[in-house]
Amino acid sequence: MLRLVAKGLSLGEVAAKLGLSERTVATYRARVGLKRGLSSNVELTRYALKNGLADSGQIPCASELGQSSLRRPEDPQRLVG
Repeated sequence: MLRLVAKGLSLGEVAAKLGLSERTVATYRARVGLKRGLSSNVELTRYALKNGLADSGQIPCASELGQSSLRRPEDPQRLVG
């Protein structure tokens, strides 16, 4: 599960690959996070890399995931108020 999350798969995609429900995968993810003091997918990914559970060549960058939301907004004032 951790390797798939580190690859950038959503909980639904992980669940489908493992033949589990999304809720089960979410529970596993939360339990790993609690046991290791990790609260986000980024922290889980770092943990997986540091402990040899994932290869950095397997981790997609934001542009490969289509996550343009990681870019700064052009007009930050637009988001205020």
